[in-house]
Amino acid sequence: MVHLSRGRPARRKLIRLDVPLRVLNTPTLALILGFSLLPILYIGYLSLQDLRLGSAAAGGFVGWENYRFVLSDASVVNALKNTVYFSVLSVAIATLVGLGIALLLESDAPGTGWLVLAAVLPWAVPEIVNALMWQWIYNPTYGALNGVLVSLKALEGYRAWLSTPTSAMHAVIFAYSWKLVPFVVIILYAALRSIPGELYESAQTDGAGDWAQC
Repeated sequence: MVHLSRGRPARRKLIRLDVPLRVLNTPTLALILGFSLLPILYIGYLSLQDLRLGSAAAGGFVGWENYRFVLSDASVVNALKNTVYFSVLSVAIATLVGLGIALLLESDAPGTGWLVLAAVLPWAVPEIVNALMWQWIYNPTYGALNGVLVSLKALEGYRAWLSTPTSAMHAVIFAYSWKLVPFVVIILYAALRSIPGELYESAQTDGAGDWAQC
């Protein structure tokens, strides 16, 4: 009973100290609500209205008719499929590559210092420089990718990588994944470093191999 009576004031004190911290977060929550959530809700409301360009007043509530009209267009559906394909494949590639690099960094293998530099470098490159660099790499006349593949006998001649929808899609996905990998590496490496070493020791004691510990 004595222990419980001593613990209650300490708990009340912690709650009292937590209240000012929550109050300090109120402006941030208000900004997020005002500039992020409310505009999204308002756009969703407008999408259910009958609106015309040049007319300030809404024509009335039409429900899902606007969405049915848009999705009835084959070009919109095709663009939606391409967007989903681009997002899923680029995120999957960046996650797998980033996880592999993060595991190498966590292993403290020789040369990981240079690996950190190579992993962070794509993130430091400005967007315009990144676009020009990949445009040069995919160039059908003097591109670096064609030069490497031809020198390795993987291709018989130079190829226009951006000339067809399929090759252009995957070329852009690869370029975007290259830009996204550093972000994934930083997040996964920080998560790996936060795992206590006792868990790895327990896994080794239980007979878990390197792959199982990952």
